[in-house]
Amino acid sequence: MVNQAKIYAVDNLAAKLKEAEAFFLVNYQGLSASELGKLRQQIRESGGELLVIKNSLLARAVEKAGNFTDWHRESLKGPTACLLDKEGNLSSLKLVAKALEKEGALKGGVLKKEAVFLSGEQVEELAKLPGYDELMGKLVGSLKGVNLSFVSILGGPIRQFVFLLKAVKNKNDKTEEVKN
Repeated sequence: MVNQAKIYAVDNLAAKLKEAEAFFLVNYQGLSASELGKLRQQIRESGGELLVIKNSLLARAVEKAGNFTDWHRESLKGPTACLLDKEGNLSSLKLVAKALEKEGALKGGVLKKEAVFLSGEQVEELAKLPGYDELMGKLVGSLKGVNLSFVSILGGPIRQFVFLLKAVKNKNDKTEEVKN
């Protein structure tokens, strides 16, 4: 007989997986209960959710949610938490990567838009990428630099013309002084 609570848990997690932009499998071993609680709070504040659920229930929920055709069930060995990234900005992934700086803590993940499974190494590389705010700052800075260069280039011929007029005026002033 199937436990109704487990069916509800699978349905609930499948619904959350459908809403999320991405999900990642995390080995949370090595964190105390209080550290895990603090990490969960930080993740919630960044727009994510960290769920500790049985691997078998997680596997059923992923299969029920669909759109994750290529995920690897063998990643669900040992203690595994599911990190849901609801915002798509990966800030929650960066928090987890910082909290679990050990090798192999990130087991894998799925990006919903690409519907592709990422290995643990690929997820670690993804976590090292600059965040949205940092990238936007770099973009604005580079665009500002381009605008300043463009204005400087456009102003170059005008500046040269002004220098030419000043030189002609100075020459005329010297000619006037010699005549007098």
